[in-house]
Amino acid sequence: MSTVFQQQNIDLLANQFSDSTFLASLLKQQGLAFDNVNDIAEYIIDQLDVYTAKGFMLDIIGKIVGQSREIREGITLDFFGFIENGDKAFGVARMWDGVESLTLSTSLADAEFRTMILARIAYNSGDVTLTGVAKSISILYGTNNIIVESRANAELYIRIFKDFTQAETDLINATNLLLKASGMTINLIVGA
Repeated sequence: MSTVFQQQNIDLLANQFSDSTFLASLLKQQGLAFDNVNDIAEYIIDQLDVYTAKGFMLDIIGKIVGQSREIREGITLDFFGFIENGDKAFGVARMWDGVESLTLSTSLADAEFRTMILARIAYNSGDVTLTGVAKSISILYGTNNIIVESRANAELYIRIFKDFTQAETDLINATNLLLKASGMTINLIVGA
């Protein structure tokens, strides 16, 4: 198509609709929508940051990476102020809502679920070399005090020098998301 023909059509359309208030308002609305595109994109990026997302947005991230908030195994969780469940202080343990199960499947709180999402991301895309396993554990549990060794009979020895709560240890064991090569077994030791 020639540029002369294109220009004639553009001029014709401009002349035909130059007095149209409807078209002017429609173009103005479309322009405003495009002006907000960057703000909307920044908002979505902020909300879908695994380190800052909360509640429903964290659930969306979980769906993207393939990790559910529900864990089939019952995990003993520490609740605020109950002696039989750890007698933890305010801000250290979660509040018991009166119906949360102590022995059936567990619905993870945001902090625990965030850790599981990070574990799933490492599991889905991680590097199964000894360095890669150590790096993924370091990101997950916030410590560099880790020993990862390959031992005889396809065993991976992992020692994490960090004190974990019983709930954290149960969560690690219940989900089987520590990064390892296929066919490897893990001998995991935790504690300082």
